[in-house]
Amino acid sequence: MKNKALNAHAALIGGNLIFGLNFVISKGLMPRFFLPNDIVLYRIGGALILFWLYGLFFKTEKIDKKDFARLIVCGFFGVFLNQFMFFKGLNLTTPIDASIIQISNPVLILLFAHFIHREKMSYSKILGIALAGIGALAIVVEGTSAASKGSSLTGNLFILINAISYAFYIVLSKPLTAKYKPHTLMKWIFLFGFIFATPLFYKTTSVSNYANYSIEPWLSLFYVIFATTFLAYLFIISSMKNVSASVVGVYIYSQPLIAGITAYFLGMGNFSFVKISAALFIGFVVYLVSKTNQSKKPLTSP
Repeated sequence: MKNKALNAHAALIGGNLIFGLNFVISKGLMPRFFLPNDIVLYRIGGALILFWLYGLFFKTEKIDKKDFARLIVCGFFGVFLNQFMFFKGLNLTTPIDASIIQISNPVLILLFAHFIHREKMSYSKILGIALAGIGALAIVVEGTSAASKGSSLTGNLFILINAISYAFYIVLSKPLTAKYKPHTLMKWIFLFGFIFATPLFYKTTSVSNYANYSIEPWLSLFYVIFATTFLAYLFIISSMKNVSASVVGVYIYSQPLIAGITAYFLGMGNFSFVKISAALFIGFVVYLVSKTNQSKKPLTSP
């Protein structure tokens, strides 16, 4: 039992390390090598192939017809809109801003769970949601400051929509996770997400000749597809067998630290008093709210 718990924490550390680095690695790809639309297509399409290949090694349950409507909606919010807003936003703003806004995800999940699944909402949770929203809004608005190097109000708003979309997807998919195995859900959710993303094919334009690229951007793109989209999800979903959702939520707070330190030393963003204060504020509030959340479903990141 002790080994299982250690493995679960190791998986959480690995998954959140991958997510934290993803902000910086994805930012480095845009717009020099790839445009956001291109990366969205490669990421969704690549992950779709990986999940279907992975599913060949396991027994796949048959999907009830009544569940397809929910899977389609999950594909739109959890895959297409989520990824589209993430890369559009990250292309305009900094990895530091994006990662800080993302840590409002656990609180957003609590909010959607209340309205969709009628989960009880205490006064402390309501207060926590309001306070975390103020912290995230401070980061979004700071994108208008000239002193905020590389930040963007539009980009930060896109990242906020990304966080809202993913939180809605997590709550919406909650009943499905009790009926189907993770690889079964991912196969279908990514399939529908890819269908929604197909119009992007008509707007994809490479910024230079792919044939002239060195190995570095291709390795970064492989990281985004395989590590961030496929591997990290499996790490975190497997950890949920031995740790609670609140523990998973706590690990999410490491992502801004990983992304922020990496981006800072690579010159891809700067720390400010507002950003540091908002990060600590949101993290503290979300931690307090998450401690009262009894949900046993996973909290994950883009």
